Amino acid sequence: MLLSLAAFLVIVVCAVGFAYFLLQPIVRTENVVRRSSQYFVVDFFPLTFLLAIVFVYVGYSRRSWGRDTTLPDIAGTVLALVVVYAWWRGAVALSRIGVTHSGRRFVFLAFVLPVALLASALGVPFAIVGFFGMFVSPPDGGVIVLIWLGVIFGLTMALAICRGVLEWVLSEVDPPSDTEKQKAGSAQEKANPL
Repeated sequence: MLLSLAAFLVIVVCAVGFAYFLLQPIVRTENVVRRSSQYFVVDFFPLTFLLAIVFVYVGYSRRSWGRDTTLPDIAGTVLALVVVYAWWRGAVALSRIGVTHSGRRFVFLAFVLPVALLASALGVPFAIVGFFGMFVSPPDGGVIVLIWLGVIFGLTMALAICRGVLEWVLSEVDPPSDTEKQKAGSAQEKANPL
């Protein structure tokens, strides 16, 4: 029981750390200045695409599990809420940072953000479970090691590519003006009076 809880905590911490490390430039830049939130038409295309993937998953799961169960509907609802929330936070962050180029916004919302979510939600746990699986009961140790190394290599490549694309997205950002810095400073003073 305690070992299972420890393994679960390690998976959660690593997954959150992976996503944070990947999206750290957005968080760091967003904390410097807070511009007003704006939504562009191109922002809604990735949302539509990602929600379509969720709905296809629900339809496929219904056929696989049978129509009597509500599990695919519940899982689809949770996934749709996660997708909408992640999209909303991503669009707001891009607006507050000052990314106005439609292509860069589309690339971030359609590719970088979903890869960060999927890699942290699926890739990191698979890597950790595969690592622990090598020591617990290795049916064929060589195959498990190869799978584990493949997942680690894939996560590393996904992180490197997404981090490079994210740097490209943020390369267009204009530095904040003096009035925006003053607004951000006064807002931080109001939030932290000490």
